[in-house]
Amino acid sequence: MTAWWVKNGIKGPILLMNKDNAATAASEGNTAAVSGVIQVSGHGAVKALDLTGGLMLHRKESCTHMNMEQNVYMALFCQKMAEEMTAFSIWGNCIGHPYMCQIQGALCKFSNILDLHPLHDNLIIHVKKLIVNIDLVISPDATYQTATLDGKPFK
Repeated sequence: MTAWWVKNGIKGPILLMNKDNAATAASEGNTAAVSGVIQVSGHGAVKALDLTGGLMLHRKESCTHMNMEQNVYMALFCQKMAEEMTAFSIWGNCIGHPYMCQIQGALCKFSNILDLHPLHDNLIIHVKKLIVNIDLVISPDATYQTATLDGKPFK
């Protein structure tokens, strides 16, 4: 998603810096150092969800933990972050989860990747169908039969 924001000249989601990088970025010092921390700091829905998971798994109180909480809080109010999270959720429900269910379900007895050719053909057809008509997913009349790879209800 980061490449898309850059390619289209659109400002992406906020940076989610660790405590040290945030301090360096806020300093009035070395511009090379500031540029460096900006380049290595994460942003976007993947980073925000990773931090959220970290908070849930590690509930210890520390300065680092408080910085993680601040980053998650800021991410929740970033419009671009919400757009990315929405895209991930739609992808997961319509493509990712149904695909993995098929790979791990009835198709799990495949002998090699070539046995999955029909599934991958269907995947390509489905993704192209959604690209041409995203209303199959987001319109008020959309149904799981047309939105999901396997035509089964959302999980």
